Amino acid sequence: MTATAVPDSNSGLTESDSISLKNDDLAPVPKQQRTWGAWNYTALWLGMVHNIFGFAVIGSLMGTGLSAMQALVAVLIACLIQVAFLIVTGRVGSRFGIPFPVWARSAFGIFGSNVPAILRGLTAIFWFGIQNYLGASVLNALFGEVFDFWKNLGGSFMGMSSGMWISIILFWALSFTVVRHGINTIRRFEVWAGPMVLVVMTILVVWAINASGGLGPVFDSSHASHATVSSFVAYGLIPAVAAFMNSGFITMILNYPDVSRFAKSNKSQTIGTLIGLPIGTVIYYGMSAIIVSGTQAKYGKEIWDPGSVLTAIGHPVVTIVGAVLLAVATLSVNIPANLISPAYDLVNLFPRIFTFKTASIVAIIIAFAYCPWVWMRNEEGLYDLLANLGTFLGPATGIMVADMAIRRGRLDVDALYELHGRYRYFGGFNPVALGVLVLTTAGVLMLKFIPDLSQLYVYSWFISVVVAGVLYYCAAKWVGRDDQSTLGRGMTPSGSSGEELAEGSLW
Repeated sequence: MTATAVPDSNSGLTESDSISLKNDDLAPVPKQQRTWGAWNYTALWLGMVHNIFGFAVIGSLMGTGLSAMQALVAVLIACLIQVAFLIVTGRVGSRFGIPFPVWARSAFGIFGSNVPAILRGLTAIFWFGIQNYLGASVLNALFGEVFDFWKNLGGSFMGMSSGMWISIILFWALSFTVVRHGINTIRRFEVWAGPMVLVVMTILVVWAINASGGLGPVFDSSHASHATVSSFVAYGLIPAVAAFMNSGFITMILNYPDVSRFAKSNKSQTIGTLIGLPIGTVIYYGMSAIIVSGTQAKYGKEIWDPGSVLTAIGHPVVTIVGAVLLAVATLSVNIPANLISPAYDLVNLFPRIFTFKTASIVAIIIAFAYCPWVWMRNEEGLYDLLANLGTFLGPATGIMVADMAIRRGRLDVDALYELHGRYRYFGGFNPVALGVLVLTTAGVLMLKFIPDLSQLYVYSWFISVVVAGVLYYCAAKWVGRDDQSTLGRGMTPSGSSGEELAEGSLW
């Protein structure tokens, strides 16, 4: 796929001037190619909610002393906060048809946008590797049940058996197979892959209820550390909401336009998000809480890894079918949540070199090269890294939302692809946005190393969003880089009629 460019007759730009900012993957999606309906987005979120790491999340919340019901309340509140942000950022994609790296040019500049894009992309690649590793562990459990010789395979490398290494290579190969056919393959894959996991979850729930002797012990809160409402809210609920946010979809909040740009209408992505994410969260994490409680009743300890749960059940058919479905579920969440973003980020960095497909392959290779199995050995290090996600992703989120408010939801789409347009700022970089990003990130990161303030670090994402958003809004207004008199002109999605130009608002 070759890079293309659209010269601007008003600015006098030539094709060679703007070719570095645009190719077919970065260009606004034409109206006729926006085919994703509400069901596609509902299935998308159902698939992304159903992921293996969710067991560890709900298990860790219950491990802090929360009952199953208290943990679910915290998860639902955090989910609704995420939905609110996702609907706002998703509207950018559905309205203008542009991906996140291009949208970021409005606040950070045509070249400065690479900074938040790289931060988001590196985070996504990290998660892609972690999820693929967990999927490979399920695959390894499957092979152990199917093939008698599998568990006796000799040899080990980097602390893992030969069987696990084979499973890792096979699971990475599955990812290659899915993405090499492009974004539409992902859409078709999501329609059936996400809901399928409910089958195996239902089987595990039935087993857990039998192991617990009914649902009563599962939702019994008498043993919870926070018996009173005030204690639960102050020391249980609020920290739990923050913790779930750090391990949830704060990464998707930034790059949701990468997916929502294919929506038939904004209504489609809004309805799909409103239905799929909250309902999927309640169902999946409710099931996870029941299953984790069942392992506690059966074995005297909480087992968070669904592959281990499948093996513990001791029924070969359940283990085999469940492992297959969980492997599919891992792919269904991992590709849209953690691969689309870095792929577009690479395309944005090197539009003459990469297409979505080739960039996806490079991202998969990088995810393998940093050895996620090493990170998973140290649980304390992994959860500390989760807290760091909010610190590095929150400032960009706050800046982007504040920039939308300053521009009253309007964008000059054509100028987003111009070297010398209104989003050039200073040499392609907006010093206000970049300065706020650096100052906020450094300031919040310091909380971690100040003993009296270290407990606030769990709220890093919330603090970063608010501080960065307020600082950017005030600084941008004071500097006056935005020409408010031009915000109503030429800011409509590509292909709009001249009569719409005065009303090219995101809202």
